[in-house]
Amino acid sequence: MIESSPVADRQEQRYPLSFTQEWFLTLDQGDDGGTFGPRFMTVGAVRVTGLVDLAVLQGALDDVVARHELLRTLVVRDADPPYQAVLPPCRVPLEVRDLPPVTGKPRDLVVQELILEAEAGSISAREVPLIKALLCRFDDRDSALLLTVHHSVSDGWSMQVIFRDLGAFYTARRTGIPPELPPIRQYREYAAWQRANATSTAEDGAPAYWQRKLDGAREFTIPNDHGHPEKYSRPYSLHVHDIEPEVLNGANALATATRSTLFTVLLSAFYVLAHKLTGSTDLAIRAFTAGRTELEFHNTMGLFLNCVPFRTDIADCTSFRDIVMATRETFIDAMAYELPVNVIE
Repeated sequence: MIESSPVADRQEQRYPLSFTQEWFLTLDQGDDGGTFGPRFMTVGAVRVTGLVDLAVLQGALDDVVARHELLRTLVVRDADPPYQAVLPPCRVPLEVRDLPPVTGKPRDLVVQELILEAEAGSISAREVPLIKALLCRFDDRDSALLLTVHHSVSDGWSMQVIFRDLGAFYTARRTGIPPELPPIRQYREYAAWQRANATSTAEDGAPAYWQRKLDGAREFTIPNDHGHPEKYSRPYSLHVHDIEPEVLNGANALATATRSTLFTVLLSAFYVLAHKLTGSTDLAIRAFTAGRTELEFHNTMGLFLNCVPFRTDIADCTSFRDIVMATRETFIDAMAYELPVNVIE
């Protein structure tokens, strides 16, 4: 949502940025590959069974944009300081595509291909709304709805919020019964809350914890046998891997037995891999968290994700279970003292 100059000739309301928005600005390179470029997006999809009323769907999409201000908010960085400008509700672009008959290929696979196609597309961060929709119809009673949202205003949690609210608004428009949705706080309120509570984080010991925890740490990186080609100097890609059910079941069982989480077990496994690659037992690895530390913002659409360093020393561990327990302690402490990534940096 970068504008090269302050938004002009628009009805807008200006608010300070959140720490996460500021972090995204530091990562942006000002080109198509940057954090505010047209290819930095999140895509979600759902299968829809039954007839789809296009007029009702359009209205429900517009309701979502009216409810969640961030979907119609531009970040203006060519200002001192940068700010977010909230614009009035607007219409969501909705494309409808009738798919040709498919033989010999499961429709679920076709939907996966449609998602990949959407992820290879683009969405502007310079114009509102920062969301667009694609309805692909196999036939009158089987469709797939794909939503593309710019990543600068969304994360995985936010996509779930959007689909939940969209379903509620669609039902309400069909039945005439107001949707039963929880009240929400807007993302600008979250940004204000962050700044108002910045002092209290110092008082509860969070900065001191990270100062101690990361003193002398070396961040883990994968060893390369070749240098990065210049044209890939700022790579960003996502690789999805399937985990066999028996492996996942075993990991979940170990998580239950150690009173930890699946994330803790998988991070422990990654520590083992990192140790084999580097020979080090003192490992600092960054991983994404939901970043929604406050319950009152759980229904807020926005960019909350955080990138937290987890540093664990596994030198004294004699078994994988020992590594899991050490990782569990790291995870609990990190979550107790979680701060925005740019503050930790």
